[in-house]
Amino acid sequence: MTVRRVWYAPVWAVRKFRSGPRYVSIGERQLLANMHGESIRRELTSRAVAANEYGERQRLAYINLWALGQPVDRAATAPPEDFDLNVPEHVTFALAVAGEYDAARESSAAFVDCLYRPVSDLPYPQAEIRRCCEFLIAIADGDAATFGGDHELLVKERDALGFALFSLDHFLDLPASDIPRQKLQNLAYVNQRYVDRANPTATPKPGDVVLIGG
Repeated sequence: MTVRRVWYAPVWAVRKFRSGPRYVSIGERQLLANMHGESIRRELTSRAVAANEYGERQRLAYINLWALGQPVDRAATAPPEDFDLNVPEHVTFALAVAGEYDAARESSAAFVDCLYRPVSDLPYPQAEIRRCCEFLIAIADGDAATFGGDHELLVKERDALGFALFSLDHFLDLPASDIPRQKLQNLAYVNQRYVDRANPTATPKPGDVVLIGG
């Protein structure tokens, strides 16, 4: 009887040990890391493709808008790289871009009441919209005598143009699926992603002088 106890005890112990947690081998860890890396690469590739698609759509829309305002013999010309306030076509084009951007900003149904939206919602490239708004604001702020168009109209629209330019920064270069569509979650998400990271809370270190305001 005593012999049986001595014999079975080690066997039970071995069986218990074998049924415990199994540690992942180096090869398995490498395989998991490779799978995770491949998943990340696929996601980045998918996002890059989507960005190229809306970027190309916006670029073509910008070119087509310019072509619509040109005579038939000049319809193939590219939009101007530098706007000239003395060229009526440039002013008209900039007004059209700003107007359609404003309409898109007001009619983004998927992100209604949200401060932040995806840049893919813009009708034209973000940089070109900014350039048009800045061009019109510069005319409004400039001397009326140097502008041959309706300077008073631009002066009246100055605040609206400034607000539109300010709002342009709220269009984020992120997939639409990443941005919450509920007002509070939308604001909290962006604050956590950008604002909090840009302004981290300072942690006092030994020897630091901490001033407490009254």
